[in-house]
Amino acid sequence: MEIESYKERVLPLKNQLYRLALRIVGREDRAQDVVQEVLIKVWEKRAELKEVNNLSGYCARMTRNLAIDKIRSRHHQSTTALHQIQHFAAQSPTPYEATAENDTFKLIRKIIKKLPPAQREVFELRDFEGLSYKEIVATTGQSMSQVKVYLSRARFKIKTELIAEYENHR
Repeated sequence: MEIESYKERVLPLKNQLYRLALRIVGREDRAQDVVQEVLIKVWEKRAELKEVNNLSGYCARMTRNLAIDKIRSRHHQSTTALHQIQHFAAQSPTPYEATAENDTFKLIRKIIKKLPPAQREVFELRDFEGLSYKEIVATTGQSMSQVKVYLSRARFKIKTELIAEYENHR
């Protein structure tokens, strides 16, 4: 892989890798360090990348593994947490709508944090990072069917707990 190919294929993945690292390590500075190390390792292993079919999945897995190693080396026991859910509405919401939406997002984040780690990871990779099933398989090392089961169970759990919460507050 030459420098131009690296710039075209690897560098555009930087933001996606950063978000993944941030969810795992929980701090911006550590996430930036992880991504920087991944980018360096990918450059150093550029000769081996000819054999890699899914570069995005390869980089995501490397990021995930390095981030977990960072946590283990610092003896931190942290869980993957979603720090922010962005709002992509076309119009500005009213204050009431903004408050209701904020409350809903807080509730969803609370429910997501209670999911089993494997389900939470698959859910976040698919629904927040937008990774394809193949990329999730490459990132997590799970089978395609297991990824689909985890995603289905996570979505069902979020839906049922959200409905139950709203019915309790009527």
